[in-house]
Amino acid sequence: MDKLQEKKALVQKLVEQGYMWSYDVLTNGASDVLIIEKSLLHLEFEDMHYVFDLYGFNKVKKVWKERLLPQGEYLSVIIFLLAALFFHIKNPTKYIEKYGRLA
Repeated sequence: MDKLQEKKALVQKLVEQGYMWSYDVLTNGASDVLIIEKSLLHLEFEDMHYVFDLYGFNKVKKVWKERLLPQGEYLSVIIFLLAALFFHIKNPTKYIEKYGRLA
């Protein structure tokens, strides 16, 4: 499967689950940043490898840091789990306290 097909499949999954209902998968109306953000927020952890394969570790972490981390307490559990499980941050609480105030 090529990258465009992978992206369409990822967006289709988000559309089917109701998280990107206003986007047409065939016209690529969603930005990569939005796709990554919605995927981190709403997809099952088992599906995260698709996001990392498609966009790469650094881009996914950048979106997490810029878009999710500043939301602090509102997304605290998700932010913490992503930090610990996917970004291999040794002390997620300290990291979140330090960088979560940026934005």
